[in-house]
Amino acid sequence: MDRFLIAPYDNGLQLDIKPFMIPDNAFAQLDNAYVFRGRVRKRFGARLMDESVDSALQPLRSRLRYQVGVLGGGSVLAANVNCTAHAIGQMFSVGDISFTVFQDAAGFQNMLRSDGSAEVAQYCVAAGGGALAGDFTITIAAYPAGTPVYFYPALPVMGFAEYQIGHSIDNPTFAFDTCFSYEYLIGGWSRIDATAWTGNDHQFFWSTNWQGDTPSDTLLFTTNYNAADGITWYDQIVGNWVRNTAAQWRFYTNKTGTTDYLKTARIILPFKDHLVAFNTIESINGAELTFFNRARWCQNGSPLEQDGIPEVIAWREDIPGRGGWSDCPCKEPIITAQFLRDRLIVYFESSTWEFVYTGNQILPFTWQQINTELGAKATMSQVPFDKVVLGVGNVGIHACNGTQVERIDSSIPDEVFKINNDNNGPERVCGIRDYYTEMVYWSMEVPTYQLLATYKYPNRILVYNYRNSSWAFNDDSITAFGYFYAQQARTWASMGMTWDDCADTWGSGELADLPKLIVAGNQEGYTFFIDVTRTRNAPSLQITNITNPGGVFTVMNHNLPANSYVLIENCAGMTQMNGNIYQAVVLDEHTFTLDNMPALGADIYLGQGTITRVSKIDILTKQFNFYLKNGANTSVNKVDFLVNREPVGPNALNPQMYIECYPTYSQCPLVSDGSLAGCLLGNSMLELTPYPSIPLEGWQDQLWHPVYFQNEGASIQFHITWTEEQMTVIDYVLSDFQLNAMLIHTRPTTSRLY
Repeated sequence: MDRFLIAPYDNGLQLDIKPFMIPDNAFAQLDNAYVFRGRVRKRFGARLMDESVDSALQPLRSRLRYQVGVLGGGSVLAANVNCTAHAIGQMFSVGDISFTVFQDAAGFQNMLRSDGSAEVAQYCVAAGGGALAGDFTITIAAYPAGTPVYFYPALPVMGFAEYQIGHSIDNPTFAFDTCFSYEYLIGGWSRIDATAWTGNDHQFFWSTNWQGDTPSDTLLFTTNYNAADGITWYDQIVGNWVRNTAAQWRFYTNKTGTTDYLKTARIILPFKDHLVAFNTIESINGAELTFFNRARWCQNGSPLEQDGIPEVIAWREDIPGRGGWSDCPCKEPIITAQFLRDRLIVYFESSTWEFVYTGNQILPFTWQQINTELGAKATMSQVPFDKVVLGVGNVGIHACNGTQVERIDSSIPDEVFKINNDNNGPERVCGIRDYYTEMVYWSMEVPTYQLLATYKYPNRILVYNYRNSSWAFNDDSITAFGYFYAQQARTWASMGMTWDDCADTWGSGELADLPKLIVAGNQEGYTFFIDVTRTRNAPSLQITNITNPGGVFTVMNHNLPANSYVLIENCAGMTQMNGNIYQAVVLDEHTFTLDNMPALGADIYLGQGTITRVSKIDILTKQFNFYLKNGANTSVNKVDFLVNREPVGPNALNPQMYIECYPTYSQCPLVSDGSLAGCLLGNSMLELTPYPSIPLEGWQDQLWHPVYFQNEGASIQFHITWTEEQMTVIDYVLSDFQLNAMLIHTRPTTSRLY
């Protein structure tokens, strides 16, 4: 037998050529795994924001929420949530007890109570019976008067921002959904705005830090590109948001008191001591006009300087040296912008320009074209590096180095064209750089036959390793990314996991004190940390209701593809499902049933249940034939896999992977077909734990484990995955998997290909 070593792995997913032509260490499919420092590693996991409390409380502290009052006398609170959105799937909590809105009829309707009490807990989704939409009444004798009551709007997360008021570890992190803004404090999110925003579920919040009235003041300027909301800034001294929609704070572009003023913009950035607004919406002679290709700037210094009236004069173009504007000689809309060292790169829809500083205070900026055909189509897709700026365009993923723009996705050239153009799909793309793993993640919506046409939120993560330019995909539903500095040191007690469950070393940067973490949010207002030390996803969907009889799950905007696998946890009232994995049978965008669902008996669902998406590893190798140049077929009887040693699972089962093989450029499963025919020896399972017969393996970090095959053909391709049966076993699918090398034992067979 000839032996061929496949290692190290520095090529990821490659789809530009046929699988028999790609490099030996590349892959024809790489889902929920990625190439990382010479090995193939299971995708990143996720954890909720606070794991120092009971598992049922963790989702409550990680979901966007705000306090609607405190319990009064008799432990009762009757009030209104003061939210423009009222729908099933919303929730209240008092202490560790949750109240779930599951009925949308007019007037007061009962909510599910996780404590099972018969005390009054009602909510009004639609006005009726003398009640207004948003009215609620909660009675809970288990907690005394003065206990806070929280409301969870269940709206999509549309952005994160770091308010830079000091050292990075002390800077607050803000989050936004379509209506409100929040600050993360110890114990959970807290609403910080007095007036709601009016954006939609594809309008991201763009934020930037810049000075206020004096250089020592830092304000967080924010826009959602909605004229009604204007440009807003957060002032820590005031402790609230201030909007330029008020007459006192209008950004007048002509004489004060006129109808000419800047309403809002898609992007705001400080550049060369000016605050610059790109792709503006302005009031001109009382009419609202959009200038897609315009950059408008304020004076050098404070953008809020006022005269004695008081009115803002910092943006006035009629006073030399204050405000001004410049329209790019390109009629495409400005999509996004980012700094490249001391330069400002602006992506239009189909071209790329530089916003150039002239040094002339009368006309300080002008435009210079870099590329005439490559641009970007998603505002939040830009990812900055020291030498390039990345952006997702309509014909590729592009890198601009200041002098030219090039595609970087040549190995997966068709994937960018699969981004859904319906439901504002291109605008929903959001990117972030992971400094620890040296990756870039882009969330996007890619329609497939497994997804309903009514889905609109991102369903995939495109993973880019910028060290070796390799690609992979994860299945995730993430609407927004941001950065977050941990507010307290991590300990084993606060991490909610054991040493064996951790996929990284204790001394790694990811586990260091106060690291720079990636925080993500989804369509139901859940927030969580991207965590490569985790081998499972975070519980980030709420079970609104489970009918009995029928077993229909109501999970609002679940975004699950057909035949997805889900882990059920924290259910009150139907506890027999907790800790189990089931396959979901999707009915519509809000409901599904479970395959092999357990008998429910007379149990009644009481709420608090969560769903965790279980990701399936799907790795498809090259179509190997090391004798192709000789015109011969190949036979493979054994493959040795060098894998990381994994601990035994929580149910005392040994983690394992299933290895299938396909012959001669086909998808004919030789292993499973051979098993059905009874002519195959073995089960083709790759064990990830030490063999009991080899004591030394219990001390090894990596294990050489063989899998035996009986196959022959013009090529042999290997599929590393889990079977449908394995996908419901926690010990398998929640374990880690790292492939370091393959040693293929092969020999030539026939002297010609067939």
